[in-house]
Amino acid sequence: MQRQPGELIASEPPLDSRTTAVAAYLRGYIADRRLGPGDVLPGETEVGRALGISRPIVREASSRLAALGLITVSVGRRPRVGTLKGGVVRHVLQGAITTGQANVLDLLGLRRGLEIEMAGLAASHSGAGVMLALRETLSAMKGVLQQRDAYSTLDLQFHSLLAQATGNPLFALFIEDMHLAMLDSIAVGLRSRAGKAELGRVQAVHQMILDAVAAGDAAAARAAMTIHFDEAADAVRRQAASHEQRREPS
Repeated sequence: MQRQPGELIASEPPLDSRTTAVAAYLRGYIADRRLGPGDVLPGETEVGRALGISRPIVREASSRLAALGLITVSVGRRPRVGTLKGGVVRHVLQGAITTGQANVLDLLGLRRGLEIEMAGLAASHSGAGVMLALRETLSAMKGVLQQRDAYSTLDLQFHSLLAQATGNPLFALFIEDMHLAMLDSIAVGLRSRAGKAELGRVQAVHQMILDAVAAGDAAAARAAMTIHFDEAADAVRRQAASHEQRREPS
């Protein structure tokens, strides 16, 4: 017998909970009907009847899916398919760092792998509007080079614009999702390079990235981004080593 959109298959493994069953049903409903952002989904009563569960359970599951961005819910209206929304990865990264299961170097390593490719794609796909925003952001960064917090915020904006320039919405989503963790890693990196010459080098490398992207040179953009993260990691290691030396008893 042919499966109806969103219908659970009897041979599938048992679901952990009724809430998970609702999530599976709605995901299947969306996938089977090829729905997109803004499309209407079945209401609580319809889902509850299809699965044989109560409306409060359906409501709980819907709230969880809304938090993830899969659907949007509002009082008195049927749920709709949601748009891309960050949050999950950010919380994982923050939790890992807060609990000591990862550190700033781990985060820099993750960003390095992602953003080297991101720079190359930005060079291949960037448009005039994004390029103008990148130039304006880099100019603003130069004006606040000695102001750590302001520079960190603009640095994040620069990298977010590069993510947008790739044309791949997942790059932009991931960069946004790492927002707070990225600001922490940027601030640590800047503290590691407090001298005027070192901060000037940070700005110069950003200029190298921008120049390569503007020229449409993907290889040069990847190379410049590699330099950026390698130097950031070296600076963090130097700061960590200096901190350990100060802690050692004389």
